[in-house]
Amino acid sequence: MAVLLFSANGERPPITDITLADWDRTQTVNSTGTFLLLREYLRGANRRRIENGRFVGFSSVAAQLGGYRSSSAYIASKGAVMALIKAGARESAHLGITVNAVAPGLIDAPMLRLSLPPGNDATAAANIPLNRIGTPEDVAGAVAFLMGADASYVTGAVIDVNGGYRMQ
Repeated sequence: MAVLLFSANGERPPITDITLADWDRTQTVNSTGTFLLLREYLRGANRRRIENGRFVGFSSVAAQLGGYRSSSAYIASKGAVMALIKAGARESAHLGITVNAVAPGLIDAPMLRLSLPPGNDATAAANIPLNRIGTPEDVAGAVAFLMGADASYVTGAVIDVNGGYRMQ
């Protein structure tokens, strides 16, 4: 099932062109999917204590910047994930569970390839202070940190993994 992220030419579709079905599908995959995973994890934790429990969701730099090429449906769904992470962190703190997210930027993955013309990596990387497109391993490293003991006092946070593309 495809989610409308870009128009046929790889550009951001305007809000006026997004159908309710495309909006709903995007929300279902991104925000509702994250909600269902977090809800079931916390239900399980309420039945049986989870030592050093961790939950890591996936947002996007698009939600933080209003996106450039992503559809408004995608941007809104990833914004909802960020808010859900904060609510989940607050609600699960008494269980000793941390709830965080990563917000990847331009990562060398199929979704990025849909939005960039072939051979356009240097142009895209020029807008990133570290001057490169990120890798899946960059995102995995942030997730590993959030899942580990060194992040035991980090909750309700969204870790940017974007090479400085978005600096707070």
